[in-house]
Amino acid sequence: MSIEELGYLTASAALAAYVLGTAADKCYSLMHNGQHLTPYYPALTLWALPIAVVAQKAFHRRYEIAKEMRKHGCKPANIYPQRDPILGIDVLQRTMKSIKAGRVMQEWHQWYQDHGNAFTTSTLGTTTFFLNDPENIKAILTRDFESFPIKGPRQLTTTMIAGEHNILSLNKQAWHDARALIRPTFVRNQVSDMACMDRHVEHLLNKIPTDGTTVEMQEMFYMLTMDTSTDFMFGQSTNTLTNPTKEALEFMKTFDRSTHGAAKITRTGPLARYLPKTEFNANRKVYVGFVDRYIQEAMARDKTPERSYIFLDELVKSGASPDQIRDQILGLILGGRDTTAGALSMSLWIFARRPDIVKSLRDEIAQLDGKKPKWEQLKNMRYLNFFIKELLRLYPSVGGTGRQAIKDTVLPTGGGLDGKSPLFVPKGSVVRWSMYTLHRRKDTFGPDADEFRPERWDTLRSSWGWIPFSGGPRICIGQQFALTQLSYTIVRILQRFSAIEPRSDEPLKTNYGITLTLDNGCHVAFTPA
Repeated sequence: MSIEELGYLTASAALAAYVLGTAADKCYSLMHNGQHLTPYYPALTLWALPIAVVAQKAFHRRYEIAKEMRKHGCKPANIYPQRDPILGIDVLQRTMKSIKAGRVMQEWHQWYQDHGNAFTTSTLGTTTFFLNDPENIKAILTRDFESFPIKGPRQLTTTMIAGEHNILSLNKQAWHDARALIRPTFVRNQVSDMACMDRHVEHLLNKIPTDGTTVEMQEMFYMLTMDTSTDFMFGQSTNTLTNPTKEALEFMKTFDRSTHGAAKITRTGPLARYLPKTEFNANRKVYVGFVDRYIQEAMARDKTPERSYIFLDELVKSGASPDQIRDQILGLILGGRDTTAGALSMSLWIFARRPDIVKSLRDEIAQLDGKKPKWEQLKNMRYLNFFIKELLRLYPSVGGTGRQAIKDTVLPTGGGLDGKSPLFVPKGSVVRWSMYTLHRRKDTFGPDADEFRPERWDTLRSSWGWIPFSGGPRICIGQQFALTQLSYTIVRILQRFSAIEPRSDEPLKTNYGITLTLDNGCHVAFTPA
């Protein structure tokens, strides 16, 4: 037994003796007309009893943690230097300031540079482990998968936006059931059938000015991915690129406001539950009502539509309730639509400034002889796939995520001053990691890890240092659909236009709400091929 364990055990035992002594004395006094067991009875006061009970439990818990750490050879992680180590008000203030500025991932990236690949903060009684080692993240997402369910900030965010039944928020059997329900949507024959995708990419291409006029592409990509998602989900598109209804525009506008609003609220940690949500709730009511109308129409239909596959109809056939159907649809739109739009926006920003990359892509695309690519051809385009991997490395669609431990867990590394000892994560702790930072590790990607260089993937292989779609059992179920839409749209744009010019001198400013956006948009001009 270590000195630390002995100290905690002694304090716990002393407080336990105090609690028992107080209780025994009070019982004796009641039974014997106010007499006491000991002349020291004035010290055994009832008002101090609750404090003693809480303190005893705390010391005993600290003893258990110290014992387990010694058993597994664990050492504590570095501690973020807080001015307020109890409530963590200074940490919350810095986080809130960076969220407001749209630079929370960059702020946390600096924390990792200053304090290492494993460190802790304490805010409002909750310990948060910031982790940046691939082995720890792998353990959380695979070996210790059941110990780290979706809880805390991430669950609150997705539940606020998409409802309690959406697959992004569920755990245990409910999650398994939801994944089994959704999986057929993303089997190869559905992903490789690009008719729906092609229809809306054509709408996008036809909307792009061909006279050299400046166009802001980020907004158009959000329209593209919303039109594609709703067409795939409902069998009817919002058609925001062509002839949108007022209701469709309101749906997209309120959904966008809610995703950004939820991210700002939940990143405040324990304060999230106390922040006002009037505006958020008003926006949510609008987009939920829009989806509910489609669900009611689908449930009232007498015959199957001509389309071979409509996701909404498959959910109706499954017997799921209207609430479950709505939440799953919103969860998939949240998980797929915004992420792809952000990646496409970032791609165009790069194309306008890196003619060398565009030339390499055009050389590869030339093999199509101007024809629209098929799924198999997209999969076999090496440089295109290198480009997308590099894009999702330096500019991941989701900048960071986390979990909450539901039981004591030991992670492989991160403890001690050198960060090489096992790390003990107590039950109730939050763990966070940042793909934005993980993907910039120089020991994984080389000394030029901060540079955008697709060629690195010619020899580099994907590992747990590159997880834009997460990993383990909860790896993104729509990964192939997203990659296909991203690849197909890039190829069609480069086929249609011979040049893409930047029309803004402002430096790149990325903003991570829930997903990546460009603060200043993506202002470019096109020259037709």
